[in-house]
Amino acid sequence: MLNEMKKMDSILRNIEASSVRASLNGDVGDFIATQQRLNKLNSDFRLMLLKYLEEMEKSGLMLPQR
Repeated sequence: MLNEMKKMDSILRNIEASSVRASLNGDVGDFIATQQRLNKLNSDFRLMLLKYLEEMEKSGLMLPQR
């Protein structure tokens, strides 16, 4: 799971860089497309992180927050 999270982080960084390049080049269509991809992947990443933290809590490696 941790390796998957690292890969997702790398993908997110690449998409963010693409978005910045599109913005600087004035390509509105590409900018919007990359923002949509970024939003979807951010959502997926948050879910993956939540599952990881839940597993850590279940295994006793992390205390639950109150």
